[in-house]
Amino acid sequence: MIGLLGVHFALTPTRKADGFLLIAALAGILVDQFMVWIGILEVDQPWIPIWLILLWGHFILCLNHSLLWLSKLAWYWVAFLGEVFGTLSYWSGLKLGVFNTELSQPSFILSYAIAWTILLPILSYWAKITRERYILK
Repeated sequence: MIGLLGVHFALTPTRKADGFLLIAALAGILVDQFMVWIGILEVDQPWIPIWLILLWGHFILCLNHSLLWLSKLAWYWVAFLGEVFGTLSYWSGLKLGVFNTELSQPSFILSYAIAWTILLPILSYWAKITRERYILK
């Protein structure tokens, strides 16, 4: 995953914008770490695993590329898509046994639905700012 990030930055024409956008991955990392601290997400260690941190980096970079279309939507649609698909990704990970939870399935889903409803519009807006600052001058 680290190698793929390197390849991305070696080949992308939007290196500055992507580098600045990568900072936004910290928001997702902190949300997941908070979920670990309060017991919603169990990863058998006190910190989220490195693969999840790197996954956040890859996801964030998609906001300037394959998920660029999100920036054309109203914030409430972005929130809705985050609520549905962000939550679905964590629920899928739970079902695949990638991590665990002591919460009931509905409580787990509700927790991530709330988080992603808030998080994706913020991340999408951050991506828009980076494009305006570094690409669309």
